[in-house]
Amino acid sequence: MRTSIVQVYAPTNNAEEEAKDVFYEQVQKVLDKIPKHDIVILMGDWNAKVGDQQDGEEGVVGHHGLHGERSEDGERFLELCASNNMVITTTLFPHKDIHKHTWVSPDACTKNQIDYMAMCGKFRSALDTCAFCGADVNSDHHLVIAKIKLRLCRVEKNKNRLRKYNTAKLKVPEVAQSFKIELWDRFSCLSDDEANNSDDHAQDVENDWKIKQTYQKTAEKVLGFQSRSNKP
Repeated sequence: MRTSIVQVYAPTNNAEEEAKDVFYEQVQKVLDKIPKHDIVILMGDWNAKVGDQQDGEEGVVGHHGLHGERSEDGERFLELCASNNMVITTTLFPHKDIHKHTWVSPDACTKNQIDYMAMCGKFRSALDTCAFCGADVNSDHHLVIAKIKLRLCRVEKNKNRLRKYNTAKLKVPEVAQSFKIELWDRFSCLSDDEANNSDDHAQDVENDWKIKQTYQKTAEKVLGFQSRSNKP
């Protein structure tokens, strides 16, 4: 199982509606190309205010978003997540407001939560998501940190995989001679059986199968199988 990370930078609130439509269409095209079994993480600067969960938004928005009015771009982001079965993990975990603000205006008077991370609801494994305001990154945005626990499925080995014959033994003259004699004896018995049967199409198919079995049984008896070595 793979993890696909999609990082975005959405148009600002003052951008033209056409530019916003194009952006969300591009994001949707990217999501459509991701295999369904992948764990999808969608994150970045969405320039959108989502706020708290409202009626009918269970499984998409949590109860711990930054309090405030939801913006129109927040509605766009929410619709994108809902249509792709994704949950906004930034709104799931209880934190103080200082760990919810992801953007601060230059005069430090306006603080918003506009950077989000969302995960596919089917594989959601986020343990925590919050803003980290102590990093010196020379930006008016705060880092958003998420703790994720991945549960890897054990891959079952195919017990019915084909085993290879130890054909290296044929380099030994005695073994090669023994293989020829054994094969000759088996084909002699097969020829006697063919002489007693009618010659039709069904019989030809059966004979072909008997020839294949003759080679397999001879190789198994004389050569044996290659030993399996476990890789470190």
